[in-house]
Amino acid sequence: MMRAKWWLVALVLLLLIAPSVGRWLYFFEGRYQPGPVPRPDLSAIRAPTPEFRSFNDQLMVSAPGVVLVDRAHDNRFDMAELSVLQVRLTARRQRLEPVVTSEDLAEQLREARALIIISPGKGWTFSEIQQVQEFVDKGGRLLLVTDPTRFEVILDEFGEYVGLDHDVTHLNDLAARFGLVFQADYLYNTVENEGNFRNIRLTNLAEHELTRGVNEVVFYATHSIRSVEPPLIAAGGETRSSSNEQAGDLGVAVLTTSGQVLALGDLTFMTEPYRAAYDNDRLVAHIADWLSRAPRQYELDDFPFFFGEQVDLVYAGDPALNSELLASSSTLQDLFAQVGKDLEIRDAEQPTQDTLFLGLYESAGAVQPYLAAAQVTLGMTSTVRTQEPEAAQTPFPGGPSASGSAPAVTATPSLAIAPPVQEEAAITVTMEATPVARDRLQIAAMGEVVLTGTSLLLLHTTGERQVLVVLADTEAGLQKAVERLREGDLENCLLHPAETPAEPILALCPTEVPSGDGGGGWIKPERQPPSPIATPRPVPSPAPITPTIEPETQSGILIIAMDRGEGRYDSLTGADEFASILKDRYQVKMWSLAQEGLPSEDELDGYDLIVWAAGDFEDPFGETENDLLLSWALQGKPAIISGAYVGDADSQAVQRDIQLRDATHPMAKGFEAGEIIDFVAAPSGIEYETNRFNEISRRQGTVVWVRGPRSEATGTPSVFVMTGEAGTLRMVFIGFPIYLLPEDARTQLVSNAVEWLLTP
Repeated sequence: MMRAKWWLVALVLLLLIAPSVGRWLYFFEGRYQPGPVPRPDLSAIRAPTPEFRSFNDQLMVSAPGVVLVDRAHDNRFDMAELSVLQVRLTARRQRLEPVVTSEDLAEQLREARALIIISPGKGWTFSEIQQVQEFVDKGGRLLLVTDPTRFEVILDEFGEYVGLDHDVTHLNDLAARFGLVFQADYLYNTVENEGNFRNIRLTNLAEHELTRGVNEVVFYATHSIRSVEPPLIAAGGETRSSSNEQAGDLGVAVLTTSGQVLALGDLTFMTEPYRAAYDNDRLVAHIADWLSRAPRQYELDDFPFFFGEQVDLVYAGDPALNSELLASSSTLQDLFAQVGKDLEIRDAEQPTQDTLFLGLYESAGAVQPYLAAAQVTLGMTSTVRTQEPEAAQTPFPGGPSASGSAPAVTATPSLAIAPPVQEEAAITVTMEATPVARDRLQIAAMGEVVLTGTSLLLLHTTGERQVLVVLADTEAGLQKAVERLREGDLENCLLHPAETPAEPILALCPTEVPSGDGGGGWIKPERQPPSPIATPRPVPSPAPITPTIEPETQSGILIIAMDRGEGRYDSLTGADEFASILKDRYQVKMWSLAQEGLPSEDELDGYDLIVWAAGDFEDPFGETENDLLLSWALQGKPAIISGAYVGDADSQAVQRDIQLRDATHPMAKGFEAGEIIDFVAAPSGIEYETNRFNEISRRQGTVVWVRGPRSEATGTPSVFVMTGEAGTLRMVFIGFPIYLLPEDARTQLVSNAVEWLLTP
């Protein structure tokens, strides 16, 4: 019985296994023997590799200097990536120094020879852009570098992808000042490249010192650059832009602003190991030469960086060395030591050595040749005693005689600054004084200066030699002048900047007059408070403006009222005042941002001039407004920007009047030299605080009107014009609401501005 059960189990198992065994016997044909597998001949594969060319750096003699690297704008690179460029600069006696915070920028630019800005991650403010432009105006060189691989991914609050934050977005506001616009693209070439479609080979190079001996370079992902200037290096052939598939000559390196600004669309080509490909290394060396040889010009507020490593301190006329003056000398020596310079006190001048003269007006014979070179004549009217005149000084430019000594004269000084041979190259100052009269300096187009409490600063350059003369009427005044130099404070000084490197720079500064008494050294005319109602004023030689354009060809003017939100005081823009002045002479259209939004570029077609009227509205220019204004300016079309808060400023100050500074400018037509115009009362009766602009250099623009004597921050720019190369950036800035001017002055100023802009 038991055996029968086992047979039954065995039968069941056999029936279950039999089908599998049958299939195995049917399909299996023996053990698998793999066949031969064809393998590629790796020795025959030749991967494309860049051509490496040996390069021996040919050093060019350069004076020691500092090259700054921006690190204050979340820049998307590491300093180690600049190791190749840094080695080249070090060999040329240039020190690479980072700018860590924006607050340090202005101070560090005073010393620098060049500035490098690479892939910023945040934008540049108006004030910072002004500082950089002034630096370039002084001969400093600017290297702008972007790279398509330097971006950040933008996510929304839910972590979803929104877009890319390109470095060009944060650089174009600055670049546009120099006629440059970086495109948010990358260039590629699928036909001819260096191992990758983004590694483009470049052979279209313009003739320049930067490309001397350079035949071919490779950029490893690059933005394209638009400019009014022809490109220094362009991508041609089948190279295309990712943004619009455009092919042709696409600029990847552009030199602009008379060779002072270089823009590059790629950073990688100058880093290891890519710098060794083709002629990349040679190009990096030429860039180092270009940065090292910047023709930097210095001004008084750059003290003491315009001096060399060894400087002599000479007391002209041996003023009394009181404890304060001695302390100032010691402090100056410490200041010079901090910046790597040696200041040594000497009894007499060494004609070949950089020299700092300190002295008094009454005993300034030792510096007479330098005063004469600046068209300054110092006449002496003796009040106590006189001496026999000294032998004539060595005529300039040979410099003062090293053996000559100043005549010992106690006198009431008479100072005159006569115009030089070149027309409009200097200011004219005359002063007549008697023992019983208050000594004054009369300055054409600027008003009067009180000699008592006034110091004179004079910087003269002869070749590589720098001579700074500091004179005052008392030892205490000289002490104040030294403090002003040490702190780099030229606020409220009357400046006569040099138009050429060989021309002296002159400044007259208040020293001892207390704040509020005489305007800190300047004579303040006594004026009645402004009337709430504008009263007519006589305008000498009115020369009314007559339109020269026939009615059917009148210029079209768009007046944009920037009236979004609420104003700070009266919520007025001044657009109506502009329209009232211009409507009878031009075809005028009004536009309200609050009602119509921002116009498009197409809607601006057909207009010859845009007036941006912001009145007392704060922060009128956002990103979109700035972009529209930038696009308009790059077309070479003019604009007027008016308002209390246009642009960016470090501070604000109450403004009550304006004073004419440049009586020769067309915008001054119909006004008297030095004329002061009081503001009328605003509808609210509140005095306006307006943006306080920094000083504008003549190479950067022209200041036509400044804040008048009744305003805070007297003498700082209030109405200025800016013009760029190739017709770009033709703008008039009016730093206050136009309705604060009396009606006749308002009409004349606006008419002058429009006529000048439309007939450049």
